[in-house]
Amino acid sequence: MDIKICLASDDNYAVHMAVTIASILKNADDGDNLFFYILDGGISDEKKDKIAKLNKIKESDIRYIEIDTSIFRKFQLVQNYFTSAVYYRLMMADLLPDVDKIIYLDSDTVICSSLKELFDVDVTEHYLAATEDIGFFWARKYLDRQIEKFYINTGVMVVNLKLWRRDILGERLIKFGLETNNKLAFGDQDIINVVLKDKIKNIDLKWNVQTSFFEFYNVLNHPLKREIIKAKKNPKIIHYITWKKPWNSYVPKRKLYFYYLDIAGFASDLSFTNRMKITKQLVLHSIKTAGYFLRYIVSPIIKGYRTDDKKIKIKIFNFFEFILCKTK
Repeated sequence: MDIKICLASDDNYAVHMAVTIASILKNADDGDNLFFYILDGGISDEKKDKIAKLNKIKESDIRYIEIDTSIFRKFQLVQNYFTSAVYYRLMMADLLPDVDKIIYLDSDTVICSSLKELFDVDVTEHYLAATEDIGFFWARKYLDRQIEKFYINTGVMVVNLKLWRRDILGERLIKFGLETNNKLAFGDQDIINVVLKDKIKNIDLKWNVQTSFFEFYNVLNHPLKREIIKAKKNPKIIHYITWKKPWNSYVPKRKLYFYYLDIAGFASDLSFTNRMKITKQLVLHSIKTAGYFLRYIVSPIIKGYRTDDKKIKIKIFNFFEFILCKTK
Protein backbone atom coordinates (compact mmCIF):
# COMPACT_ATOMS: atom_id res chain seq x y z
CA MET A 1 0.00 0.00 0.00
CA ASP A 2 1.30 3.46 -0.91
CA ILE A 3 1.49 5.78 2.12
CA LYS A 4 2.31 9.44 1.52
CA ILE A 5 3.74 11.52 4.34
CA CYS A 6 4.52 15.23 4.57
CA LEU A 7 6.98 16.84 6.97
CA ALA A 8 8.33 20.38 7.16
CA SER A 9 11.68 21.53 8.48
CA ASP A 10 14.43 24.08 8.33
CA ASP A 11 18.06 23.12 8.90
CA ASN A 12 17.82 23.47 12.69
CA TYR A 13 15.01 20.92 13.00
CA ALA A 14 16.27 18.47 10.37
CA VAL A 15 17.86 16.17 12.97
CA HIS A 16 14.55 15.81 14.82
CA MET A 17 12.72 15.23 11.53
CA ALA A 18 15.22 12.43 10.80
CA VAL A 19 14.17 10.80 14.09
CA THR A 20 10.54 10.90 12.98
CA ILE A 21 11.42 9.35 9.60
CA ALA A 22 13.59 6.67 11.21
CA SER A 23 10.74 5.66 13.53
CA ILE A 24 8.33 5.42 10.59
CA LEU A 25 10.69 3.21 8.60
CA LYS A 26 11.51 1.01 11.59
CA ASN A 27 7.84 0.32 12.39
CA ALA A 28 6.50 0.02 8.84
CA ASP A 29 4.92 -3.21 7.64
CA ASP A 30 6.47 -5.09 4.73
CA GLY A 31 3.69 -3.98 2.42
CA ASP A 32 4.01 -0.27 3.25
CA ASN A 33 5.37 1.73 0.31
CA LEU A 34 6.47 4.99 1.88
CA PHE A 35 6.72 8.32 0.08
CA PHE A 36 8.08 11.29 2.02
CA TYR A 37 7.49 14.86 0.87
CA ILE A 38 9.67 17.26 2.87
CA LEU A 39 8.83 20.96 2.77
CA ASP A 40 12.39 22.25 2.74
CA GLY A 41 13.10 25.53 4.50
CA GLY A 42 16.86 25.38 3.93
CA ILE A 43 18.07 21.93 5.00
CA SER A 44 21.80 21.49 4.38
CA ASP A 45 23.15 18.96 1.87
CA GLU A 46 25.06 17.26 4.70
CA LYS A 47 21.87 16.52 6.61
CA LYS A 48 20.06 15.48 3.44
CA ASP A 49 22.81 12.95 2.79
CA LYS A 50 22.38 11.52 6.28
CA ILE A 51 18.61 11.35 5.88
CA ALA A 52 19.06 9.53 2.55
CA LYS A 53 20.95 6.82 4.41
CA LEU A 54 17.82 6.05 6.42
CA ASN A 55 16.74 3.91 3.47
CA LYS A 56 19.00 1.22 4.88
CA ILE A 57 16.23 0.69 7.47
CA LYS A 58 13.57 0.30 4.78
CA GLU A 59 13.53 1.48 1.18
CA SER A 60 11.45 4.61 0.67
CA ASP A 61 11.08 7.60 -1.64
CA ILE A 62 12.26 10.89 -0.07
CA ARG A 63 11.60 14.10 -1.98
CA TYR A 64 12.45 17.67 -1.00
CA ILE A 65 10.10 20.46 -1.98
CA GLU A 66 11.95 23.77 -2.03
CA ILE A 67 9.76 26.67 -0.95
CA ASP A 68 9.88 30.42 -0.86
CA THR A 69 10.05 31.08 2.88
CA SER A 70 9.74 34.88 2.67
CA ILE A 71 5.97 34.98 3.14
CA PHE A 72 6.16 32.81 6.25
CA ARG A 73 8.59 35.21 7.93
CA LYS A 74 5.72 37.68 8.15
CA PHE A 75 3.92 35.44 10.64
CA GLN A 76 4.32 36.00 14.34
CA LEU A 77 6.11 33.18 16.19
CA VAL A 78 3.69 32.94 19.11
CA GLN A 79 5.92 30.55 21.06
CA ASN A 80 9.68 30.98 21.43
CA TYR A 81 10.29 27.37 20.38
CA PHE A 82 8.42 27.84 17.08
CA THR A 83 10.15 28.46 13.76
CA SER A 84 8.51 29.74 10.59
CA ALA A 85 8.51 26.12 9.37
CA VAL A 86 5.31 25.49 11.37
CA TYR A 87 3.46 27.60 8.79
CA TYR A 88 4.69 25.69 5.71
CA ARG A 89 1.86 23.18 6.03
CA LEU A 90 -0.68 25.88 5.16
CA MET A 91 0.48 25.63 1.54
CA MET A 92 0.69 21.83 1.30
CA ALA A 93 -1.97 21.47 -1.38
CA ASP A 94 -0.30 24.00 -3.68
CA LEU A 95 3.20 22.68 -3.07
CA LEU A 96 2.13 19.08 -3.81
CA PRO A 97 -0.17 19.44 -6.84
CA ASP A 98 0.01 15.74 -7.78
CA VAL A 99 -0.88 14.40 -4.31
CA ASP A 100 -4.54 14.08 -3.29
CA LYS A 101 -4.20 12.61 0.23
CA ILE A 102 -1.36 12.74 2.72
CA ILE A 103 -0.41 12.30 6.36
CA TYR A 104 1.14 15.44 7.84
CA LEU A 105 3.47 14.94 10.82
CA ASP A 106 5.29 17.42 13.03
CA SER A 107 9.02 16.81 13.36
CA ASP A 108 8.77 16.31 17.13
CA THR A 109 6.92 13.02 16.84
CA VAL A 110 7.95 9.38 17.18
CA ILE A 111 5.88 6.79 15.34
CA CYS A 112 5.32 3.46 17.11
CA SER A 113 3.44 1.44 14.48
CA SER A 114 2.68 1.18 10.78
CA LEU A 115 0.87 4.24 9.44
CA LYS A 116 -1.36 2.16 7.17
CA GLU A 117 -4.39 2.34 9.48
CA LEU A 118 -4.01 6.10 9.84
CA PHE A 119 -3.67 6.63 6.07
CA ASP A 120 -6.81 4.52 5.59
CA VAL A 121 -8.93 7.06 7.52
CA ASP A 122 -11.69 8.24 5.18
CA VAL A 123 -11.49 12.00 4.61
CA THR A 124 -13.49 12.09 1.38
CA GLU A 125 -15.95 14.63 2.83
CA HIS A 126 -13.49 16.36 5.18
CA TYR A 127 -10.59 18.74 4.83
CA LEU A 128 -8.64 16.71 7.33
CA ALA A 129 -8.80 14.24 10.22
CA ALA A 130 -6.98 14.82 13.53
CA THR A 131 -7.21 14.40 17.30
CA GLU A 132 -8.25 16.74 20.08
CA ASP A 133 -5.59 18.98 21.57
CA ILE A 134 -6.26 18.12 25.20
CA GLY A 135 -4.46 21.21 26.50
CA PHE A 136 -7.02 23.49 24.86
CA PHE A 137 -9.62 22.40 27.43
CA TRP A 138 -7.60 24.35 29.99
CA ALA A 139 -6.34 27.09 27.65
CA ARG A 140 -9.81 28.17 26.44
CA LYS A 141 -10.64 29.30 29.98
CA TYR A 142 -7.99 31.99 30.14
CA LEU A 143 -8.23 32.79 26.42
CA ASP A 144 -11.99 33.36 26.76
CA ARG A 145 -12.65 31.08 23.80
CA GLN A 146 -15.60 28.93 24.74
CA ILE A 147 -16.96 28.53 21.20
CA GLU A 148 -14.71 25.73 20.02
CA LYS A 149 -16.30 22.40 20.88
CA PHE A 150 -13.51 20.50 19.16
CA TYR A 151 -10.02 21.98 18.78
CA ILE A 152 -7.42 19.82 17.06
CA ASN A 153 -3.71 19.40 17.53
CA THR A 154 -2.23 19.90 14.05
CA GLY A 155 0.91 17.85 14.70
CA VAL A 156 -0.74 14.74 13.19
CA MET A 157 -3.25 15.13 10.38
CA VAL A 158 -4.68 13.08 7.50
CA VAL A 159 -5.26 15.75 4.85
CA ASN A 160 -7.51 15.78 1.80
CA LEU A 161 -5.30 17.88 -0.48
CA LYS A 162 -7.69 17.47 -3.41
CA LEU A 163 -10.43 19.23 -1.43
CA TRP A 164 -7.94 21.87 -0.24
CA ARG A 165 -7.12 22.73 -3.83
CA ARG A 166 -10.77 22.75 -4.91
CA ASP A 167 -11.66 25.26 -2.20
CA ILE A 168 -8.44 27.28 -2.59
CA LEU A 169 -7.61 26.73 1.09
CA GLY A 170 -3.94 27.61 0.85
CA GLU A 171 -4.78 31.17 -0.13
CA ARG A 172 -7.56 31.40 2.46
CA LEU A 173 -5.36 30.09 5.29
CA ILE A 174 -2.50 32.48 4.49
CA LYS A 175 -4.87 35.44 4.16
CA PHE A 176 -6.60 34.71 7.47
CA GLY A 177 -3.25 34.18 9.19
CA LEU A 178 -1.82 37.50 8.04
CA GLU A 179 -5.02 39.36 8.95
CA THR A 180 -5.13 37.92 12.49
CA ASN A 181 -1.38 37.63 13.02
CA ASN A 182 -1.24 39.52 16.32
CA LYS A 183 -4.26 37.65 17.72
CA LEU A 184 -3.04 34.09 17.21
CA ALA A 185 -2.54 32.26 20.49
CA PHE A 186 -1.29 29.03 18.89
CA GLY A 187 -0.04 30.16 15.49
CA ASP A 188 -0.82 27.96 12.50
CA GLN A 189 -2.90 25.67 14.71
CA ASP A 190 -5.36 28.50 15.37
CA ILE A 191 -5.51 29.29 11.65
CA ILE A 192 -6.36 25.70 10.68
CA ASN A 193 -8.91 25.26 13.48
CA VAL A 194 -10.79 28.48 12.76
CA VAL A 195 -10.84 28.31 8.95
CA LEU A 196 -11.49 24.57 8.56
CA LYS A 197 -13.59 23.87 11.66
CA ASP A 198 -16.71 22.73 9.80
CA LYS A 199 -14.94 19.95 7.91
CA ILE A 200 -12.59 18.35 10.44
CA LYS A 201 -12.96 14.69 11.39
CA ASN A 202 -12.13 13.45 14.89
CA ILE A 203 -9.92 10.36 15.18
CA ASP A 204 -8.68 8.21 18.06
CA LEU A 205 -6.27 9.87 20.47
CA LYS A 206 -3.85 6.96 20.09
CA TRP A 207 -2.69 8.64 16.87
CA ASN A 208 -1.45 11.70 18.72
CA VAL A 209 -0.45 10.82 22.27
CA GLN A 210 0.76 14.18 23.50
CA THR A 211 3.32 14.11 26.29
CA SER A 212 0.87 15.98 28.54
CA PHE A 213 -1.18 12.74 28.59
CA PHE A 214 1.39 11.37 31.03
CA GLU A 215 1.05 14.26 33.51
CA PHE A 216 -1.40 13.35 36.26
CA TYR A 217 -2.61 16.91 36.88
CA ASN A 218 -3.48 17.47 33.18
CA VAL A 219 -5.65 14.37 32.93
CA LEU A 220 -7.40 14.10 36.30
CA ASN A 221 -10.34 16.46 35.64
CA HIS A 222 -10.28 16.36 31.86
CA PRO A 223 -13.57 15.36 30.13
CA LEU A 224 -11.59 12.99 27.87
CA LYS A 225 -9.92 11.26 30.81
CA ARG A 226 -11.01 7.72 29.84
CA GLU A 227 -9.94 8.17 26.21
CA ILE A 228 -6.59 9.65 27.27
CA ILE A 229 -5.80 6.76 29.63
CA LYS A 230 -6.72 4.23 26.93
CA ALA A 231 -4.62 6.00 24.28
CA LYS A 232 -1.45 6.25 26.33
CA LYS A 233 -1.56 2.53 27.07
CA ASN A 234 -1.25 1.77 23.36
CA PRO A 235 0.23 4.83 21.64
CA LYS A 236 0.64 4.76 17.87
CA ILE A 237 2.37 8.15 17.80
CA ILE A 238 4.15 10.01 20.61
CA HIS A 239 4.10 13.80 20.21
CA TYR A 240 6.54 15.92 22.24
CA ILE A 241 4.42 19.05 22.53
CA THR A 242 5.29 22.44 24.09
CA TRP A 243 8.85 23.75 24.56
CA LYS A 244 9.82 20.64 26.52
CA LYS A 245 11.60 18.37 24.07
CA PRO A 246 13.68 15.23 24.72
CA TRP A 247 16.85 17.07 23.71
CA ASN A 248 16.42 19.91 26.20
CA SER A 249 14.15 18.74 29.03
CA TYR A 250 12.75 15.88 31.01
CA VAL A 251 9.68 14.60 29.18
CA PRO A 252 7.86 11.26 29.33
CA LYS A 253 8.96 8.76 26.65
CA ARG A 254 12.17 10.68 25.97
CA LYS A 255 14.17 7.46 25.72
CA LEU A 256 12.20 6.60 22.57
CA TYR A 257 13.52 9.75 20.92
CA PHE A 258 17.15 8.85 21.68
CA TYR A 259 16.59 5.27 20.53
CA TYR A 260 15.56 6.48 17.08
CA LEU A 261 18.17 9.25 17.10
CA ASP A 262 20.79 6.52 17.34
CA ILE A 263 19.13 4.52 14.55
CA ALA A 264 19.05 7.67 12.40
CA GLY A 265 22.81 8.01 12.76
CA PHE A 266 22.85 11.32 14.58
CA ALA A 267 24.82 11.55 17.82
CA SER A 268 23.29 13.02 20.97
CA ASP A 269 24.80 16.38 21.89
CA LEU A 270 23.62 16.39 25.51
CA SER A 271 26.32 17.98 27.65
CA PHE A 272 26.89 17.09 31.30
CA THR A 273 25.28 20.39 32.32
CA ASN A 274 22.23 19.67 30.21
CA ARG A 275 21.94 16.17 31.65
CA MET A 276 22.05 17.57 35.19
CA LYS A 277 19.38 20.13 34.28
CA ILE A 278 17.14 17.36 32.96
CA THR A 279 17.72 15.26 36.10
CA LYS A 280 16.65 18.22 38.23
CA GLN A 281 13.51 18.60 36.11
CA LEU A 282 12.70 14.91 36.64
CA VAL A 283 12.96 15.30 40.42
CA LEU A 284 10.78 18.43 40.44
CA HIS A 285 8.27 16.79 38.10
CA SER A 286 7.99 13.80 40.47
CA ILE A 287 7.48 16.07 43.49
CA LYS A 288 4.87 18.15 41.67
CA THR A 289 2.97 15.02 40.60
CA ALA A 290 3.07 13.71 44.18
CA GLY A 291 1.76 17.05 45.41
CA TYR A 292 -1.19 17.00 43.04
CA PHE A 293 -1.95 13.40 43.91
CA LEU A 294 -1.87 14.20 47.64
CA ARG A 295 -4.17 17.15 47.08
CA TYR A 296 -6.57 14.92 45.16
CA ILE A 297 -6.67 12.30 47.94
CA VAL A 298 -6.98 14.64 50.90
CA SER A 299 -9.15 17.49 49.61
CA PRO A 300 -12.54 15.71 49.63
CA ILE A 301 -12.43 15.39 53.42
CA ILE A 302 -11.81 19.08 53.98
CA LYS A 303 -14.82 21.40 54.03
CA GLY A 304 -15.10 24.28 51.59
CA TYR A 305 -12.86 22.78 48.96
CA ARG A 306 -14.91 23.68 45.84
CA THR A 307 -14.35 26.80 43.76
CA ASP A 308 -16.64 28.45 41.21
CA ASP A 309 -15.11 26.48 38.37
CA LYS A 310 -15.49 23.20 40.33
CA LYS A 311 -11.77 22.61 40.67
CA ILE A 312 -10.35 21.51 43.99
CA LYS A 313 -8.77 24.32 45.96
CA ILE A 314 -7.13 24.07 49.37
CA LYS A 315 -4.90 26.88 50.52
CA ILE A 316 -2.24 24.69 52.06
CA PHE A 317 -1.83 22.63 48.89
CA ASN A 318 -2.00 25.67 46.63
CA PHE A 319 0.80 27.15 48.71
CA PHE A 320 2.74 23.89 48.34
CA GLU A 321 2.23 24.01 44.57
CA PHE A 322 3.36 27.67 44.49
CA ILE A 323 6.58 26.81 46.31
CA LEU A 324 7.28 23.96 43.87
CA CYS A 325 6.77 26.23 40.87
CA LYS A 326 9.16 28.80 42.35
CA THR A 327 11.90 26.19 42.64
CA LYS A 328 11.89 25.41 38.89
